[in-house]
Amino acid sequence: MWWYILRYDIFKFIKRNAIAFLIGVTILHEYVHLSDIMFGETVWRINAGIILNTQN
Repeated sequence: MWWYILRYDIFKFIKRNAIAFLIGVTILHEYVHLSDIMFGETVWRINAGIILNTQN
């Protein structure tokens, strides 16, 4: 019986982390699209720091 409780807790933990990861990635993904509209530039990993530093 203890293994069922342990297994259930592990799956619940993994599912909670997966949902949090999905929400975080979605927010970051939409932020990139917002940056395209606001700054008029395509944001890549190479120029993300340059774009954010020049706008501040």
